[in-house]
Amino acid sequence: MSSESAKLESVGFRPVTKESFSQRVIKFDKRIRSCSILDSQGNPLQILVKEGVTSLVPKSENMKLFIQMALGVGMDKMWNRQMGITRHIVITREKVTLAIFPLADAKSILVSAEPLFPAGRLAKLGEFVDSMGLAL
Repeated sequence: MSSESAKLESVGFRPVTKESFSQRVIKFDKRIRSCSILDSQGNPLQILVKEGVTSLVPKSENMKLFIQMALGVGMDKMWNRQMGITRHIVITREKVTLAIFPLADAKSILVSAEPLFPAGRLAKLGEFVDSMGLAL
């Protein structure tokens, strides 16, 4: 356990694991299809797809998608000083909504949901993600 995690636990804050984090995100809304935790290079640290959901992207193409998402988060950070930190980045496509939630430690959460996932729910999902204290 890191010293930061120990400090948080000493005041009653219990960070969740990657596995339980992803499960909670999937359960947050029935329209969520998957949850992936990515490092700053786009390497997946955890991927969880809702049972019964078929990926829209072939497995052989997953890394391209993850790298593209990580690059977007990295490029966006240059504006943090002027505009404040990014809460989430949304890509709405014909067949899916992708939401990226940058984390303070250069990692990010990629959530895929059904098309036209409500913007208000994305904001609530971002608050939910922030409240869980993911322990990587």
